[in-house]
Amino acid sequence: MSRSGAIIAGFALLLIAPPLGAAADQRAPGDRSWEARIEETVAAIEMGDEDRARVLLDELADEQPDHHLPPYWRARLLERQGLWEEALGYYGDLLIDRRAELSVPWIHLLSGRWIRASRHRDEARVRSALSGTPMGKVANRCLVLPLEPLIVEAGPDLVREELEALGTAIAAWVVAKLAQQGTGEVLSLHAAFLLARRSVPEAAPAGLADREALPPVTSLPGAAHRLAALTPQGSPPWAPDAPPPEHYLAEALSAGRADDIARALAHFQSEVGLAPTGILDPETRLALERAYREARAQRSAPALAGRVTDPLSAAASQIGATAMMSGTLEPLPSGGVRWNVAWIEVDDGALLSDPVIGLLPPAHFRDAWNLMLDRIVAAAPLCGSDQPCVAPGPRAPTRDGALFFGRGMHLLEAGQVGDGVVFFKRSARSGGGPLAEWLATAWGISEAKLDRIERDLVEVAILGPLETPWSSLRATGDLLAGRILAVDGGGSAVDGWLHGEAFRSMPTLGWLRVTGRLEGR
Repeated sequence: MSRSGAIIAGFALLLIAPPLGAAADQRAPGDRSWEARIEETVAAIEMGDEDRARVLLDELADEQPDHHLPPYWRARLLERQGLWEEALGYYGDLLIDRRAELSVPWIHLLSGRWIRASRHRDEARVRSALSGTPMGKVANRCLVLPLEPLIVEAGPDLVREELEALGTAIAAWVVAKLAQQGTGEVLSLHAAFLLARRSVPEAAPAGLADREALPPVTSLPGAAHRLAALTPQGSPPWAPDAPPPEHYLAEALSAGRADDIARALAHFQSEVGLAPTGILDPETRLALERAYREARAQRSAPALAGRVTDPLSAAASQIGATAMMSGTLEPLPSGGVRWNVAWIEVDDGALLSDPVIGLLPPAHFRDAWNLMLDRIVAAAPLCGSDQPCVAPGPRAPTRDGALFFGRGMHLLEAGQVGDGVVFFKRSARSGGGPLAEWLATAWGISEAKLDRIERDLVEVAILGPLETPWSSLRATGDLLAGRILAVDGGGSAVDGWLHGEAFRSMPTLGWLRVTGRLEGR
């Protein structure tokens, strides 16, 4: 199992909770030479003296193999060298294997560092792959794409936004669940967004062009393009003895050939159970778009040498993926959503399993969500009869939790980290579960705060924990008590009483009792 998947999927909830039975930060024995070398190591890394830093880190790890600082600073050194995967391995060891020893500041620091390092890793991968240096193929390396909205009728933007958010949340849960299987590698959702935005503009075979290049299905040219891509099941009803045509429409005719398009539409309508009117009505548009999407997902003809079926497949191939998940979401009048997902071979576009289809109704949303994930994951190429996917994965979100999560992801991808964190927090409060909590925690810590936590933890390791004398705590408590009792204009409300004695002397009946404590550090 990859460390990346294990942290996000399996340990997301643990990482944001205070550690059970966590001990205080480990501290080296009183050997000042060890502590001095921590200082020297940090200075060497910050000054760019990598060789010296490595020597010092080896010495520190040999002397104190259970201390958090040597592996942490080794990860920081690897980050500076651009060795993101290796750095993530060290962060993962700390977060997973040594979590019981970590205090809350350590968990926050490691969470923030890990999530940023993983993002840099993904960006370096994609940048390299799309700049002409393709990655080598890795067996069972999968790319999971957010499900696309399937909307034919013009409607409010809110519907599309909700479907986009829901499609992203579904992809995130699939990634998290598959990452626990340990039978392959699932590329991060961030990598999927990067590939979708920066995909290589390869030419697509006729009839299977990228959806962004097509006219909308609500237009006559858009309908013509889709009819020219689809293969009918049989002959048209007005010529039953004629051989079935290769496509409903011989070519993507212009809007000026309306009669030919109408006849092709009537042929299509007759085969999908609609009245063969030849009119591009809402029902026909919906059926045509659905059939086109399914045909694109189920294409099985091998790609020609040097050509690809669509830009995303080209980009997925360049990043070394062998399979990809693609699907759609369609709004229903009932308020529910119909989903359609297929797993596709990246190289030739062949289906790796039958497409899976289901519903997400407003009622029983969580039950339907779990069933959907089980079916999608069971069809994944990482799973099979010999290695079934059985890990439970993160618990199902509520509908609001999923929508807020998806919106947070889109804001994060747009560079609006602060707004994204707000939505992750809203998702966590609305039943978004551990994934939302993890991202709210990991991204909710600014770079400046990460640096401050790091500095404080190093200082504690070098100088020891800060200690406050009991006498100072007592004096501070007395002062606070006096402030509470003070009346406007100064002075104590109880003459002759020492501030610290006031609460111990007051009778309990008829008085407001205020209690509290101060904790030194």
